[in-house]
This record gives sequence, C-alpha cells and structure tokens, in this order.
Amino acid sequence: MKNPKKVLSIIAAFALFGVTTLASAQAWGGCACAGSSSDIGYKHGAWLSKLNNFTKEQKGHFDRLHTEFMKKFEALRAQKAQKTIELAELATKSPQDEAAIQKEKQEIWGIQDKMINENRAFRTKVRAIFTPEQRDQLRTIFGFGLAAQIPNLTKEQKEKISALKIDFLKKKLALKGEKGQKKIELMELFAKSPQDETAIQKKKGEIWALKDQIRKERRNFSTSVRSLLTPEQREKLGVWPVGCFGFHRHNQGMM
Repeated sequence: MKNPKKVLSIIAAFALFGVTTLASAQAWGGCACAGSSSDIGYKHGAWLSKLNNFTKEQKGHFDRLHTEFMKKFEALRAQKAQKTIELAELATKSPQDEAAIQKEKQEIWGIQDKMINENRAFRTKVRAIFTPEQRDQLRTIFGFGLAAQIPNLTKEQKEKISALKIDFLKKKLALKGEKGQKKIELMELFAKSPQDETAIQKKKGEIWALKDQIRKERRNFSTSVRSLLTPEQREKLGVWPVGCFGFHRHNQGMM
C-alpha cells in the first residue's frame, strides 16, 4: 500500500532540485522582488512598452509568437508534472525498481531540456522582429535593469555601485551554496524510513533562515546603493528595490 505522505515528500524533495526549471527561461528580465511572474512572457508588456517606436505590427507579430510558444511550453509543463507523479509512485514501491526510477528521471530531464530549447527558439524568433536600435535598447535594459534608467550616474557612482554589487554577489552566492547543501541534506532525510519529522522540520528551518539572510543581504545592498544616489536619482528610481537592478539576476538579456 502506497504512503501518500511519502509520495508528497518525494515530490517536494525532487522539486527542490528544480524539476520546474524556469529560472533559465526568464527571457524578459522578470524581477520576482517586484512582483513579476517567474514564467517567461507573462509580464512582457512592461518591457516592450519601454522600446522606442515599437509598432502595432511588431506587437501583433510578438503576440502570435508568444501564444505559439506558451502552448508548447504549457504542454511540456503538463508532461513534466505527470512524469513527476509517476516518479513519486515508483519511489514508493517496495522493493524499488532503480532502473525504472532512473529512466523516469531521464525522461523528466529530457522534458526540461525541451522547455529550455523552446525558450531559446522563442527568443531567437522574437529577436528577429526588432530593429537594430531596439535590440541595442533592450541590451541596456536587460544588461543593467533599472539602474540603466537612473539619469546621470557619475563614473564614481558606477564604480562604487560595481564594488557593492561584487560584495553582495559574493555573500549571496556563498549563502546559496550553503542553502543547496541543506537541500541535499533535506532530501536525504526525506529518503529515510521511518522519517524523522523533527530533523526534517529543523532542516527546513535552517533553509528558511538562509533564505531570510539572502533577503537581508539584498536589502542591505539596496540601502547602500540608494545612499550613493542624489535625491533626483532616487526619485527617478522610485520605490523599486535596488535588488531588481538586474544585479542579483545576472540577466544577460534576450538580445
């Protein structure tokens, strides 16, 4: 008899390793801390509206490409979800069929690769509808995020912001590495039978604490960068957190 709790635990543990790998599909520079969707394309309008001379014909072309892409993407996402359920069911059988489990994992990873490839193909098609000037403009937007829209940054300001960025990324990546190790340890706890609920909850708490620390470092970075700006520059930046400049996303842009 299958244990529903065990099934859910395996699904959750597998998801920790990015069964739904969408971070690589953020072609439009979505910024989670600003409330944007993490899925590609859903918030494209805000970015496209920043382009100079974005024509009605271009928008129509983009919308058609986007609709076609999302149909394929959602179909693949549904396949992946079904395969994840099948994997959880295989993992609950006793004795476990390791060959079948590995085969199911390979199929899930294959679907993920297809999703990434569909994203790349979509970006290539979209790139073709923009003029060279619009592509240059998007490189600026995606390369530097909102920081590119702050007027009159001096060379000294840029250098100081760059130094702050490097310091922030060092701290963030170290914390993310520690968080990744904790996730592995959590998966190992999930795999044990019987499960130690106390240890699992403790490990989850450690992961949440690391997430909080990353958010704290991002806020500190935001505060430090804002302190370098003039009142006019801060007004231009508005309420957007500096963490959404693109510094913590490493967005290379789609252009």
